[in-house]
This record gives sequence, structure tokens and C-alpha cells, in this order.
Amino acid sequence: MVLALVRELNRRADPRRLRHDVEFLADRPRSRTRAPEAMLRAEAHVMRELAAAGWRTERQPFDVRWRLGGTDRQNEQAIALQLRLHTRLTGANLVAGLPGADDRPTVVVGAHLDTVDDNASGVAALLEIARLLGGLPQPPAVTLLFFDMEELG
Repeated sequence: MVLALVRELNRRADPRRLRHDVEFLADRPRSRTRAPEAMLRAEAHVMRELAAAGWRTERQPFDVRWRLGGTDRQNEQAIALQLRLHTRLTGANLVAGLPGADDRPTVVVGAHLDTVDDNASGVAALLEIARLLGGLPQPPAVTLLFFDMEELG
């Protein structure tokens, strides 16, 4: 039954929508610390697309201090992940669910929204999943998570 649903959703996935989302999300660098305007633009796009597909989205801001994490950039060059102590990280995760799925156990699917380099395609895939599941008469219980500051920990 699950395999049949996956096959049907795969058949209905729209490569044009996926490409549009990837192009929109990958058109400029974004991060809360280096390009906050672009990050807000990407966040607004995700929230708009989720709402259009019938999902409720909650923005969950966070503000943490003295967090041990990583860094993936040095002078705009990609480097191996290095451990670093961050004095303050302020961002927001987006959590989306379909109305009526609150009381059921859920499957969580996530992608990070905080960078262009390696996850515009992951976010685009989650948006397509949202569109496909949102159109089902009885969708499975799924929670979609769009993480912020994933590289930083």
C-alpha cells in the first residue's frame, strides 16, 4: 500500500515546479548571518508555497548563546567542517503539517533552508512533497521541517 502511494506520487511529481523552486532558491547566497534579506525571501517563498498546498506552517524562532557548532566557509571558500564556538545564533525553523493530522503519529521529513550550495534541491523536493500530499483525500501524517543554521549546528 505504501509502495503504491510512493509510485503514484512519483508519477505525479512535476519537474517544472521542482526546477522553478530550485532556480528561485538557488539564485543568490543566503544565510541569517551573511545574507539575511535573501534568507527572508527564501523563507517567505517556502511559506507561500506551503500555504497554497494547504499546509499550516509555524515559524519557530530561536536564539541560542555559546553553542558549539561548525562552520563551512572561510573567505568564501568551502572548507572541511571545523568545530567552532558561536557566541550567539538567531534564526528560525519552519514546521509544517496538514490540518487534521495533529493526533496521529507522524513521519518527519526535513531539509535545511539556510544555504544555496547544497540544499535548494532538498527544499524544492519538500515543497513538491507538500503539494502532492496536500492534494490527497486522506494524506499520511507527515511533518515537514525546514531547518535554519544547519551548518552551524
